[in-house]
Amino acid sequence: MNSFDYCIVQLLKKIETSELNREELNFIIKKSYLLSLSFIKAKYKFFFNSIRSQESNLQDLAMDSIIPLFVKNPDGKLGLKRSLEKWNDKIESASEADYFLSRIIWRRVDQTFTKILKERDPIFEKILKTLNICIRNNPYKKLRYFGTVLIVKDSNTQPFGEIIDEDNFNLIPEYLFGLKQSELFNSLFEYIINETNYYPAIPLNLLVKRIKYFHTKMFQSPNENSAHTIDEISLTEVIKTSLSDVKEKLDVYYVTKNKLEDKEAEMIYAAFKSISKDMLNGGMHDSLYFYINDKNKTISREIFYSKYHHIMNYLLTRFKTNLTKDINF
Repeated sequence: MNSFDYCIVQLLKKIETSELNREELNFIIKKSYLLSLSFIKAKYKFFFNSIRSQESNLQDLAMDSIIPLFVKNPDGKLGLKRSLEKWNDKIESASEADYFLSRIIWRRVDQTFTKILKERDPIFEKILKTLNICIRNNPYKKLRYFGTVLIVKDSNTQPFGEIIDEDNFNLIPEYLFGLKQSELFNSLFEYIINETNYYPAIPLNLLVKRIKYFHTKMFQSPNENSAHTIDEISLTEVIKTSLSDVKEKLDVYYVTKNKLEDKEAEMIYAAFKSISKDMLNGGMHDSLYFYINDKNKTISREIFYSKYHHIMNYLLTRFKTNLTKDINF
């Protein structure tokens, strides 16, 4: 049967009754993968630019995002079947079926990227954790809407208008993102209500991105809009301090105890300078070998994992800890 002959509504009904055959399952997987890939390209382009990812990485992440939908739980149910059971709206037409599948995949992609950003970007994780605490301690509510996590004013609020997109969110005045937590949320809600035609909801990941960008910048002197901003060391200075700790550890421990030669320590320190730069600009690459290979093309994966990986992994954990302990948003 040609894939175009499949009716998506019928296939979803077969998933509910566990009657799907292998060819039909493969069709659903391919359709879900293509939706995932297109959503990643549209929404997370900035992320891939920042870590210099290849098209193959993007494709891998598209597949990783949908895998839980096609894995059976201990009861033998596909993830997609469990999603169908929780879906409250009817699915009787092709458009309703496409809407269901798109919503589920948007949600999976968003969850995957939030997890990735937390793993590769400790600054993102620290900001996100702080904002989540603020949300729990205030009447704000966090909800998912078309695959995007939004913050709304209270638990009784449901979006019923157009949500601000990334381009327009980036037009919000920069100084607002230096305000303290509840003041930040209230000021953003007020700005969206009074200065835009969008529904008052704040995209969480975009908010974290703007806060991080604000604190990455080095402020030489206060200005008229910064009177209520957080008084703290800039991220640039915190990263310099964390890098100094890496260099000290390399020189005082690894070189002194003859665990590394001077040139090897210099290579690893140069790799950490690249890691820190990527952390400031979206998040680090998922492979430490990537950074070593960037500094010395002659080092194979085998040599890296036998000689350098455990050292860099330890230094990375230490680097992340030092990076976040002095940051208070």
